Amino acid sequence: GQMLGEARRENLKPSSGAKEGDDLIMTKTAALEATAIIAFDREEELKAHFPEDIIRRAQRYLHDPGISVLKEANLLAGIAGVHAFHDPTEGGIATAVFEIAEASDLGAVVYDDRIPVTEETRALCNHYGVDPLGAFASGSLLIAVSPQESRNVLDRLASANIAATEIGNMVKRQKGLKLIREAQSLPLPVFLQDELSRLFG
Repeated sequence: GQMLGEARRENLKPSSGAKEGDDLIMTKTAALEATAIIAFDREEELKAHFPEDIIRRAQRYLHDPGISVLKEANLLAGIAGVHAFHDPTEGGIATAVFEIAEASDLGAVVYDDRIPVTEETRALCNHYGVDPLGAFASGSLLIAVSPQESRNVLDRLASANIAATEIGNMVKRQKGLKLIREAQSLPLPVFLQDELSRLFG
């Protein structure tokens, strides 16, 4: 299948549009779609290990907060300081950061402790040995935005009841892709095969 859409040229925010120094903002939380998939597909198995309310909440992620990013994209498309959008899917948030950096010929620094992971996601992913940073992340939007506009972007999203977090920034390509975890600078993991393949591969 194929879908085509129209947009004003000034509202185009391609993944290749990020600029050095941009802040990197993500909406919602990591591994939204992956969490729902696990909760639906392994429901009976999970009931032996988790309260039913955790499983039900995880299943509702498909609709609340949902896996569409249309609302936030429409809300921010007209802001000149927003340079790039990228919708993480297979390979999760970490791979999406790699993809936006690669498309823009840049590097990136991401802070692990800033990436929001819900209780349900952490519990279900830990149970199956799945890294939330590398699992299906539909529902989140990555936004590369100039530091001068970051507060405006976060405020607009908050006013629309869309959770958003600044997780890092774009840097020169020569600086590479880094994940800052517990004060250590590590190579950003890139998941060429989605983490859910551990369950369904």
